[in-house]
Amino acid sequence: MTFRNRLLLVAASFPPVGSSNSTRATFIVKHLAASGWEIKVLTVSEKRALTRRVRDDSLLPKLPPGVEVRRTIGGILGKAYRQFSGPAYGGLNESGRAILSRFLIPDPWVDWVPGAVLEGTRMLRNWRPDVIVSMAYPFTCHLIGFMLHRKLEIPLHLDYGDPWSSSPDTRLAKPFLRIATGLERKILLAASSVSMTTDETVSLYLRDWPFLKGRIFTVPMGFDPVEFLSAQPKTFAKFTILHAGVVLHPYRDPAPLFQALSAMIKEDPKISGLVQVVFLGEMEKTYVESLDKLGLLKLVTVIRRVPFDESLCWIKGADVLLLLGNVGSVQVPAKVYHYVCSGKPVLLIKRENEDPAERLLMSARMLLVTRNNPLEIKEALARLIHSRDGGSMNSDAPSSADYMSDYSWENVVRRLDSRLRDSAAL
Repeated sequence: MTFRNRLLLVAASFPPVGSSNSTRATFIVKHLAASGWEIKVLTVSEKRALTRRVRDDSLLPKLPPGVEVRRTIGGILGKAYRQFSGPAYGGLNESGRAILSRFLIPDPWVDWVPGAVLEGTRMLRNWRPDVIVSMAYPFTCHLIGFMLHRKLEIPLHLDYGDPWSSSPDTRLAKPFLRIATGLERKILLAASSVSMTTDETVSLYLRDWPFLKGRIFTVPMGFDPVEFLSAQPKTFAKFTILHAGVVLHPYRDPAPLFQALSAMIKEDPKISGLVQVVFLGEMEKTYVESLDKLGLLKLVTVIRRVPFDESLCWIKGADVLLLLGNVGSVQVPAKVYHYVCSGKPVLLIKRENEDPAERLLMSARMLLVTRNNPLEIKEALARLIHSRDGGSMNSDAPSSADYMSDYSWENVVRRLDSRLRDSAAL
């Protein structure tokens, strides 16, 4: 077979959608194109993709000019899911999201499959790629990639942002989980190669799917050193503790943090005039309501997601960076790579005994780790806040980007590039 350096990417999260998955797709396309791949992208229409989601036009200029993007109409289920889970009074509606996510296989995007497979078949009629790459979440992308692979006999690579049926926080009801597990097994057996974002997820999948040995590897999230170092830090009037990213139930639980902040205000009411805690990203509606009940609205601010480039300015301008640990012990949020490079102190509030983010954060200028316990969190916050005048945590600390060179998008994608060429050669 003649190798033409051609690649079809199947990705529902793609610019101008603002999300960590969309950012990952952007930089993978950018650097694969730079290494000589001719790339076409199959994604959902902007109208459907952006239903109740943030538009981020800062990602579009990062895409190479020669990349063809084909957008197809998605189904009504995915639209309904995002409408149920969209921002409401600054928060997200849990009940509607839970109902849809428990019974749809592989996920609420499943009704995008017919249109995507039809359009993908048309795309490949006169343009045959060397490999199909599907990016999840949503896992529907893997199903679409699998169907195109089976129909046209083109090697398939699966890129996972999160685990699927092996996820410790899956919401599928048990009978549907068994069906999803069988479907995922079939897709994994067909794939030439599989990539995960953490070593922990690779280990999880090798435990559950031993046949993946030799075909599964880690392609972590990353960062762009040039963009990060050139971002201008945002200035704040108060000592600022920043959490970047969405806060959703059941994945993250800020309730103990809120209790700790409430106790601090009761002890020292002046603190809200000197300090602010900022959540940069959408937050569950019930969590937002609890801020009001606890009297924290003067201390805590929730700001809906900002464009990717602007988020770097917020991270660089904050005095302390906050990370709420995930449920499960296999994932590392994309923001962690930028946290480390900022040179700022980081407070990690763990929900699990083992959190893979802690390993990366050890390179941060200062790392405080607590369990998700109000008393421990309160003590850590007091230490951070009281250091603001003593200079023990200098906000002008040099960037840690030099320690993170392995995680630059260029180097991350170089590893993927090598494995994709191997897959295409099979």
